[in-house]
Amino acid sequence: MKLKLFYITLMISACSNTPMNSQDYWRAKGYRLGELGYESNSEKVLSQSQRENYDESAFMAGYASGREVYCSPESAFKKGIEGTKYKGQCEDSPNSIRIRAEWERGWHSFISMDTFRWR
Repeated sequence: MKLKLFYITLMISACSNTPMNSQDYWRAKGYRLGELGYESNSEKVLSQSQRENYDESAFMAGYASGREVYCSPESAFKKGIEGTKYKGQCEDSPNSIRIRAEWERGWHSFISMDTFRWR
C-alpha cells in the first residue's frame, strides 16, 4: 500500500510544472518567432507585443537568438530541401551569400526530387 501511495505521489508531482515568469515567457516567444523566420516588424510579432506585460528586451533577445538559428547555412539547406521558400529574411546576416547558396542547393534538391517522383 505504501508503495502504491509513493508511486501515485511521484506521478502527480511529475505532472506539475512551475509557471514561467514574464521575462522567460517573452524570451521564449521571441526565440520561437525568430527561429521560424518571422521579421521583427511582422504582423505576428506586432500582435504579440500588444499583449499585457510585454517585455520588449527579453522578447528581442530571444528573437535574436532564434534568428541566429534560422539564419545558419545548415538551417537554410534544410529549409530549401523541405520546399520552404526563402524570402530574404537573412540578407543582413554576415553569411547572407552562403545562406542563400545553401538554400538554393537545398531547393534544387527539392525540385529534382519532386520531378523524379512524378516521372
